[in-house]
Amino acid sequence: MRIFRVIAKIKIAFKYLFDSNVKFRKKILIFFGFLYLISPIDLLPDPVFGIGLIDDLVVLLAVIFSMKEKLNEYEAKLKYGDIKEAKQCKVIELLEYKEDEK
Repeated sequence: MRIFRVIAKIKIAFKYLFDSNVKFRKKILIFFGFLYLISPIDLLPDPVFGIGLIDDLVVLLAVIFSMKEKLNEYEAKLKYGDIKEAKQCKVIELLEYKEDEK
């Protein structure tokens, strides 16, 4: 199940990268992470199958996890429309309700 969350974060990162409302300076880390992923220049060459893909995967995961908070906020903004409203909804979702027994 964790792999599905990582894939979902990668999708959010792509949306974040191509969103014109997000300033470029906030996108730089994701931009260079994806650039390294598609670049033919690697620390470990890609023709060495398995080992060559590990450095790409590590860079991609490092970028996603370092941007985790910003991506979570961006995802909430997409879902709820406003960060402040999203944080309030998140708090409400986490509360537990107990019924009074009579």
